[in-house]
Amino acid sequence: MRFVRTDDLKTWGVGEDELSWNAIKNLESFTGKLPICEFGGESGGKAVAINANDGYDAARILLPGLHERLNGLLGESFLVAVPCRDLLVAFERKRELVTFMRPRIEEDANLGAYGLTDALFICGPDGIRPA
Repeated sequence: MRFVRTDDLKTWGVGEDELSWNAIKNLESFTGKLPICEFGGESGGKAVAINANDGYDAARILLPGLHERLNGLLGESFLVAVPCRDLLVAFERKRELVTFMRPRIEEDANLGAYGLTDALFICGPDGIRPA
């Protein structure tokens, strides 16, 4: 694995849009095989985690099929967090669950060399946007 440089695009005769499309398709093809870990319950709300430890868990927030894959478990609109490179967590938009999850997301975002963000995102049929 290595980063793709601008020189690589020139050598390959590929533009950024085509590279991005191929990268998403590759990630999508591998992600379909991954198990989703469910936790939580009825009254407190449900949550799921994708944690394949392949270095691409957070990148899966970019997948166009994320909503389709998770809406049956979490509802029409749910929250997503990518606190670190190796974790994507999604959960129902229930006040108690958000209160429970927020400090854990903040902790994971500040943990180790691969922390990303403690931001929450809303995932719905129209895409993902900041919460």
